[in-house]
Amino acid sequence: MQHTPESLEELLDVNGADLEQWPQKDAAQQARTLAMCDPVFRQSLDRARKLDQALNGYARNLEADQTMTRSAERMQANILKQIAPQGQRRRLFSAPMMSRIAASLIFACLLGVGVGELGPDFAGTQADPQDQLLFSLAAR
Repeated sequence: MQHTPESLEELLDVNGADLEQWPQKDAAQQARTLAMCDPVFRQSLDRARKLDQALNGYARNLEADQTMTRSAERMQANILKQIAPQGQRRRLFSAPMMSRIAASLIFACLLGVGVGELGPDFAGTQADPQDQLLFSLAAR
């Protein structure tokens, strides 16, 4: 099948500049022949090669970035594994610890009120004579 220069340009856009990789071998041979005699098609083929090289370079860089990202994720996971047990030991003000502290304070307050109710009444029944003198002076 005979291809026009325009159809070979389209195949160049679709298949890339590596003519050995083209699925239609007859079209690849016609593209080689056209590149030898047509400077415009040769420039198109050169631009396609440069584009393929750039895309391959980007693909390699992306692959390297993904490899570095996976390495960084593994390093982060390892660091977190080492930090996690230490962090658990140092959590003084965690929610369970705070609830224990609050319960202890409530118990201490209730105990103090209970002991105060059981003790003697110092409000006036057993007042010292000096206290009575001070109360009377303060009332004036």
